[in-house]
Amino acid sequence: MSATVDGLPALPMDVLINIQYFLSREDIISLRLTCRDLRRATLSRTVWIDALRAVMDANDVFPPTFPLDKMSLAELEHAVFAPKRFFKLVQQRGTAVPNGSLEPVSRRVVVIIDDKQPADEDEKVYGAAIRLLPGGRFVIATTRSAIYLLDIGYDLNPVIRTRPVFTVRRAQLVNIDAGDAQSSWHVNEVSTKAPSADLLLHISLDHRFGSGKQTSLVVYGITDIAGVPKGRQMGHLTFPQLDTHVRIHSVQGSRVAFTANERTIGTTFSIGVWDFANGSVVAWRTRNRHPLGGLCVLSQNSVVSHDRQLGLVVYNIPPLTPVTAGIQLVDVHPAIQYHMLEGWGEVTAYCRRGSDHFFDIHRRGTATRFIVQDLPPNFTEASVIPLKASSFTIYEDVPEDIVTITCKPALCVCEDGVFTGVDCSGVQDDMDARPLGAYFGLHLSQRRHGKDAQPLDVTVSLIDSDDPGYMSWLTGSIDFCPVSGRLCAMDHRQGLQLFIFDYLTPSPR
Repeated sequence: MSATVDGLPALPMDVLINIQYFLSREDIISLRLTCRDLRRATLSRTVWIDALRAVMDANDVFPPTFPLDKMSLAELEHAVFAPKRFFKLVQQRGTAVPNGSLEPVSRRVVVIIDDKQPADEDEKVYGAAIRLLPGGRFVIATTRSAIYLLDIGYDLNPVIRTRPVFTVRRAQLVNIDAGDAQSSWHVNEVSTKAPSADLLLHISLDHRFGSGKQTSLVVYGITDIAGVPKGRQMGHLTFPQLDTHVRIHSVQGSRVAFTANERTIGTTFSIGVWDFANGSVVAWRTRNRHPLGGLCVLSQNSVVSHDRQLGLVVYNIPPLTPVTAGIQLVDVHPAIQYHMLEGWGEVTAYCRRGSDHFFDIHRRGTATRFIVQDLPPNFTEASVIPLKASSFTIYEDVPEDIVTITCKPALCVCEDGVFTGVDCSGVQDDMDARPLGAYFGLHLSQRRHGKDAQPLDVTVSLIDSDDPGYMSWLTGSIDFCPVSGRLCAMDHRQGLQLFIFDYLTPSPR
């Protein structure tokens, strides 16, 4: 079609390129199929860089994942459609074959620490946990002595950088008791879009019972990850009570919500909010008779928690006071409290995506999903309320004394779906053989709710004990990223090894 003909193709090329900023990725492809002039406009790298940025924002991808200025047009287009492709792959396979399986297109193993090399005490690996950052390129691996930030690439390049991009050693933490070989630390949460750093690690540091050491929370920031990374401790909070077990559960800006269980006679369970930027904190005792579970959602000026006995509870956050004045437990009464589930065996899984909060309460293979809904001013004492959105079966109930099935505590959102990681231990009938029926899979459910939402309830296996690459990983040592279609697992029995499984075909070069 000639550029002199009236209509869209007659517009200047820069205008055609700018118009595509407002189009979806599917509309850009449709535009490409209309005529040669418009096809040429859709082949601009600017168009696909903008489209990839939109996909990254929609799926909360860690910004350094993609080197936009260095990627080819084919790589950009592949990355734009990767989340949708994986979503469709799981949906179609899970629908066609109930509890079907996906076959990896690539299997790779990276040796991070070789057990054959002599190592100092600080280098020895005592256990390992991982977190795959959204986008699938960067992995946070935590051992007893160090936290490693690993770059495994955004594509299927067989050559992977084995040297960590950045390393934080427990002994480097300042103004706290870093403990000894019997102490442990955990990366509870990460913030990937903080104004003060490229990556914020929210860490809890515990010591063995009776050690006489104080527990601490630490926020550690890493900057310039794409260049020469630097790190520094952004803040710390030390608990005066000994033998306290603490965890950070959710983050909102510079505020974190935590739980603290004092492991002493007359055990006390408390919830708190700490603002590490302003150096202020507040904590209050709960009426729980059992340890607090993994749910402590910080939303606006309220905290939503879950207890097996009390049910769902919404607290209004009292005024925070300077950390220098100490952590004093204040009296806080629930603004909202109601029983929605009863019985034992309940665990929780949580996700925040932008301003949306939702969480699942699992019991015997069934998940009940709640959304955290903002309330109008002066509607109730609380600013938010959890509302039941849906229920679905993640896995069939099985005898716990035979098979153990564990769900990952973090939900993953990709496109219009919510992915839940499911880890099944299988049955070990021979100590020298692999467990029978063991697998790690994904359950996919609908993100949107309401009368117009399409039902979605499928499960697929990503890897099982029949796969040559399978090992009996701990649940905390395996993670997945639906944005990239990638599964990673860490094994520490022979040094420190990272296993990488990809389920999407690579992009053409």
